Amino acid sequence: MLNPMTTAFVTDIHVTNGLQEPITVTPVGTVGAEGRRAPLPVYCSRFPAIPSRRAGGFAVEPGQTRTILYDWDDINLSEIVIGLADGTSRQLPVDPEPTKNQHRQPTTNRFVIDSMTELEVVPANVALAAAQAQQPGRTWLILLPLLLPWLPFYGLLKAYRRSQATSASANARHPPEDSP
Repeated sequence: MLNPMTTAFVTDIHVTNGLQEPITVTPVGTVGAEGRRAPLPVYCSRFPAIPSRRAGGFAVEPGQTRTILYDWDDINLSEIVIGLADGTSRQLPVDPEPTKNQHRQPTTNRFVIDSMTELEVVPANVALAAAQAQQPGRTWLILLPLLLPWLPFYGLLKAYRRSQATSASANARHPPEDSP
């Protein structure tokens, strides 16, 4: 989370809903020369780079803009899957050739969904990645290392307090003699 290299690759996209109905937004990326589709690594904040519980299915009301932070280091943003109110999905292609010149940001980071004619049918591999992105993540596993240092500290604090209590008890039973 505090790794400066991670934070160097966190960037943003802004998706505006120009339709008259609410939508959901799921960014999908392309990994490797073979073009495997995968959910983007989405973050709650830039610094510290805290991963989001989920990577897609973000609600955007009509006229609103949703900002999504993601790590573009090893994955290229290639499609944005738009979930419509009727339960269907369409996609906005962001990069028609995502396996060329990999490890780069898209040419623009602002997308307006204002016409159904711009949207395409979602291929099976993109739909699978979008579905995976909407599953809750295991953020608690990432936060666990932040909690672990407190366990030994708590144990040491308890031992210190016990030794102080023992010391105070011993002093009460055998008060120091006054020296002349």
